[in-house]
Amino acid sequence: MLTAANHPMPPSLPPEIIDEIIASISDETLRESNRTLLNCALVCRDWLPASRSQLLNFLDLTTNTAYDSFVENVLHSDRLEPCLASTESVWLTDPSEYDEPPPQGDAARGWTYRFVHDFAGHLPNLESLTIEEADWTTGRPLHPRAHLVVSRFSSLKQLSLSDCKLPSAQTMRRMVSALSGSLEKLELTNVTWPVARGELEASTTYATHVPGPALNTLYLSCRRGDNDCLAPFLRWLSHTPTRSSLRDLSFRSMRTDVSPHANDYMAFVKTVAPRLTELNISLTPLGHIPFHLLSSLEDLTLGFGLRSQGHWHTVVRSLPTLPSEARIRHLGFTIWLKAAMQPPDLPGQDQLRSPASIDIDGLELLEEALQKARAFRDLESVEITVLGDTSYTESGAAEAEARILGVVQQMLPSLASKGIISVGWSGLVHDSKSSPNADTDK
Repeated sequence: MLTAANHPMPPSLPPEIIDEIIASISDETLRESNRTLLNCALVCRDWLPASRSQLLNFLDLTTNTAYDSFVENVLHSDRLEPCLASTESVWLTDPSEYDEPPPQGDAARGWTYRFVHDFAGHLPNLESLTIEEADWTTGRPLHPRAHLVVSRFSSLKQLSLSDCKLPSAQTMRRMVSALSGSLEKLELTNVTWPVARGELEASTTYATHVPGPALNTLYLSCRRGDNDCLAPFLRWLSHTPTRSSLRDLSFRSMRTDVSPHANDYMAFVKTVAPRLTELNISLTPLGHIPFHLLSSLEDLTLGFGLRSQGHWHTVVRSLPTLPSEARIRHLGFTIWLKAAMQPPDLPGQDQLRSPASIDIDGLELLEEALQKARAFRDLESVEITVLGDTSYTESGAAEAEARILGVVQQMLPSLASKGIISVGWSGLVHDSKSSPNADTDK
């Protein structure tokens, strides 16, 4: 006969251990992780607080249905609203014009404009906010004092805007200024706004010091070419505390060679250069980058334009001008794969390629340039990232990486002997089963 005396219950784990186990749940996708956490929440009452806390830690409100449901069932719930103190990150995506079928009616206006007003004051520990595909130039306009509401997200450290359209530069300035007490990282990817007459004039002046954020990290990426609105914004930002606080700058643009405001971008880089420890830059021409001012730099990545030529020769001339106080530990290059051959008689088929290769004219001079510059005395890694419109299978991408790495190692034998060179493919990768001509990847 079974009794509790001869078959005692196994000892339970301490609550803090169970909480740590639940907090470590990380499946391949957010949906799978949430499903696992929901199951944990149903196990017993003791598992509910930690499971709920993890479920609310990251909010993915990327559909109208998800947003409305969350507002109704959580934000407006007296029982669950206090649990939003667990939320540290929010991801919002408005409907896109490319959606199938295209959004209609109220759904077409999106919901990101509602977030600021709906959630202000309800997310006391929010640290990261990402907004995608927002178009605040149509539909209901932002309230003139919306920036005052933004200031209620007083714990926000990172703001990321991607493929967004804002009504004005003033909106952008007011938004980041309202967060100046906490904002450390700002990411702008293809963010545009109308530029008022006179704003693009370099003669526009600001006080020596103006109120604004003290950013530690700034990421700028422009792929559409319509990036001239950044010029007056950066001019303003260079007069804020960011001027002396910025340590990590990433400025990636493929169109600055045709922009009449490329000089404004370089002027901003010059302003913040002396205190930067990390710089990832693809502004052209590379020779205009103020290398001689980068006295605190530790991590440098240079991006070469799609159609630029002679870039290795420019790099070889420029790197020795780095000040000796700099101590570069990581050196990176982002370079485009040489154009592949596309037979005109095979529309829609995989591309038939010549072996993967990059422009190496002048690369053999890099080692000597690094030896001349004291800034590279502690160099630990040299990484080449290869971009391209070509799509490879996983095995094809690995073969392309190995081929390019072999060529680079032959041209840089001293660095190769130290084992610090790496090559990575950053283009498209597809499943070999989905490609009718997958064997052409090799």
